[in-house]
Order: sequence, then C-alpha cells, then structure tokens
Amino acid sequence: MLNPKNTSIRFTNVSKTFDGNKSVLNKISFEIQAGQIVGLLGPNGAGKTTLLRLLANIQEADNGEIIQPFKSTEIGYLPEERGLYKKMTVCEQLVFFASLKEIPKNQVKTFANKALQKLELEDVTNKPIEQLSKGNQQKVQLACAIVHEPKFLILDEPFSGFDPINAALLLNLIKEKHQEGCTLLISSHRMEQMENICEKIILLNKGKIILNETTQNLFSQNFNNQYFITIKGSKIPTLNYKIINSKVNILKNLELIIECNKEELSILISALQNKGNEVLSLQAHYKSLNEIFIGKIKNNE
Repeated sequence: MLNPKNTSIRFTNVSKTFDGNKSVLNKISFEIQAGQIVGLLGPNGAGKTTLLRLLANIQEADNGEIIQPFKSTEIGYLPEERGLYKKMTVCEQLVFFASLKEIPKNQVKTFANKALQKLELEDVTNKPIEQLSKGNQQKVQLACAIVHEPKFLILDEPFSGFDPINAALLLNLIKEKHQEGCTLLISSHRMEQMENICEKIILLNKGKIILNETTQNLFSQNFNNQYFITIKGSKIPTLNYKIINSKVNILKNLELIIECNKEELSILISALQNKGNEVLSLQAHYKSLNEIFIGKIKNNE
C-alpha cells in the first residue's frame, strides 16, 4: 500500500514464512520517520535480512501491511552478499546500476563519477572488480547503492571488510546522507558505530521485535546510577558509594566509575574537593549498546 502524503515507513503485523512453515518474521510492527537513521540489530538468523528485502521490494510479505512511500528508483540497497559482475570495470558497474534506476543515459556517467569520488575510488575506475581488494569491492557495492542518490538507503552489514580509514569514510557518508534528508536503515554487528549514529534501534530476535526505541530513551532507560569521574589527585574519601572501576590514565589523572544516587554524588564531589582533589570531568555512565543487546537477547531466550 502506498500513501504518497505520508513519508514515514510502517510495518503493521507483517509476517513472512519460507518453505510453507518456516516462520522468519512473526507479526512485526514498527515505524521509521522520514529522515531518521535507524539501526536494525539482532543475532544471526533473527530475520533482519528478510525484513530489509521486504523494504527493498525484493520480497513480499505473506501477511500484514507495509506502507512504503518510496518508489524502487528512490531506494538504495546494499546487500550483505556482494552482487557485482567480476569481469566489469568499476566504472562500467556503476553506469549499469545507475541505468537500472532510470537515470537518463546522458547523465549516468556524471552520476557514476560522483559516486566514485564520494567513495574515493578514482584510482581503480578502470579495473575489473575481480582485481580489487575485499575492501574496495565493498566500496564499489556501496557506490552502486548510492549512485542514483536515493531517498531511502538500506545498508546490510556495510562495515564488512572495511579498515578503520574506510569505516570512517562510510560514517561520513552516512552523516552526509542524513543531512541531505535521506532515510537510512542500517543492519550491523558493529555496536560502537551503531551507538554513535543511530537515532532509533529496532532489535529482532527469533523473528519478533523485542526492542523498538529511540537511542536517547534507550540509554536513559538503561542508566544504573553510574557516573564517570576524572580527578587530578589521589585522596579518595570513604563514603556511601561503590567503585565499579578505577584506573590512572596516560595524563596521570585518576578515572573512576562509581555507583551512587544523585544526593550521594553531590556529597562525594564536595568531599573530593575538600581533600584537595580537582574534579576534571563528571558525566553519567550508561550501558553500552553492546551490553544492552546482550542483556535483551539473554532475557528473551
């Protein structure tokens, strides 16, 4: 069902089975607002790739309703498995994919060159895919996904095969697309990247959604009265708090992760200063996305 006045994506009680009885998605419901960066997480076999293929119009749901306001030519899809033609050159590959998205013939090379520049592939433009490194093949696959400048970009394990430099290049590309108003859905096991870029997290397990929350609310809900304090000094008062971790950093300052309530924290800060310590920084210490992920999956077993 397509509602052109609504730019959000909605799944309502969507189910998908294979081979007649193998349930992959079971009554999935969620919404993605236009322009959001959403992270799709889950263990292997949770149903993530099937969900992405439904959104990319590659597969159809068995039951439920999908409101998908984007045309196929407005969608960019990076699959986890590479779908490149090994004998083609990089430029030929991009021109071919641009033509599939109905880019006019007199503009396909312009679009292709723009994608090559964004992914820093100018040096391998005329090389066959089969001669490229794993990392460069992944960059070409990504270039094919963005060559037509999509309004909705679906990325399945986009960091696969990337070294830290190319991972940073991808993060910058994601942020750029976000600033342009592109809607992004990203599935990845790289929790540290997902934690930093996603505005919303959807967690799948065994074909069902077990978490659907904005990143801000998710971390707020998983705050356990822990604080990260950096001090210049070493005289620690004995008060009503629990030290979770303690170490001296490279600048010889003491870093503490402590657990206490707000009232106890205020007393501790005053006591630290009264003993001649300088409090350099203080911030709430939240559970990482990786810790939240593991906890939610274990509780759902």
